[in-house]
Amino acid sequence: MKDLEPNSNHSSSPSNDLEELVNDDDAVIGQALKWSAFAAVFLLVSGFIAYNLFKPKDKKVNAVDSVVEAPEQRVVLAKEYVPEAKFTEITAEAGIAFEHNNGATGDKLLPESMGSGVAFFDFDVDGF
Repeated sequence: MKDLEPNSNHSSSPSNDLEELVNDDDAVIGQALKWSAFAAVFLLVSGFIAYNLFKPKDKKVNAVDSVVEAPEQRVVLAKEYVPEAKFTEITAEAGIAFEHNNGATGDKLLPESMGSGVAFFDFDVDGF
């Protein structure tokens, strides 16, 4: 029962005490904000000054007149790098009657975009 009795050491209006603490906190926060702003400005100004003092100086470059010449063109004969291949059109003889439809209507899918083509050749020269 002793806990329920009002304590005579505390003030009669606790809301006033809390309000005083809040005002003190606001003053402390305001001071901290002012000092932080001062420190930020000081750091920015000192960084700018340090950058300008320690940056490397621009060197003066003297222009030199020089003649630019293209390298000699190497002559390569066509027979050196183009393989010789013979192709013979035998579509009709083989009985192939194909007509390509480009698919210009409907969905535009990859086969319609790429088109068609085929080539056959006698790699081992056996005639087949």
